[in-house]
Amino acid sequence: MKNKPRGSQVGLKKNREDTKAKNTSAMWAVIQRLRKEKPSVIWSYKEVWWGAGLKSHVPLSSPWNVSVRGAIDAHNAEVQQRIEQGSPVLAQRRTQRDANRELQKQIKVLTAERDLALSKIAVYEADADYYRAECQNLTLINTRLRQRRSE
Repeated sequence: MKNKPRGSQVGLKKNREDTKAKNTSAMWAVIQRLRKEKPSVIWSYKEVWWGAGLKSHVPLSSPWNVSVRGAIDAHNAEVQQRIEQGSPVLAQRRTQRDANRELQKQIKVLTAERDLALSKIAVYEADADYYRAECQNLTLINTRLRQRRSE
C-alpha cells in the first residue's frame, strides 16, 4: 500500500485564524455597543460573548482575546471605583438573571393572590348554592304550611 499524501493543513489553519479574527471583532463590537448603552453598569463576560453570537466562553478565555477581557476588567474596575467613591452610577448590577428572579418572585406573589381569590370565589359559590337550596326547601315548607292552613 502506498502512502497517500494527505495534502496540507493550510486551509484548516486559515479557517481557524479567520474564525479567531471574526470572534474577536464581534466581541469588540459588543464592547463598543456596551460602552454606549451601559457606560455605568458592570458588564459580565457572558454578556459580551453571548452578545457576539458565540455559543460558549471559550473564545473569550483564549489567549488571543486577552485584550477583550482586559477591556471588560478595566471598565468594571472603573465602575466599581466610581461606586466606592459614591458617584451617581448604578450601584447594583442589573443582569437578565436578576430581572428574571424579580419577575419570578412577582409571579409567585400574584399566583398566591390568584389562588386565594379563587378559593374565596369557590367558598362563596358553595355558600350561595347551599343557601339557594335552603331557600328552596324553606319555600316548599312554607307553601305546604300555607296549603294546610287554607284547608
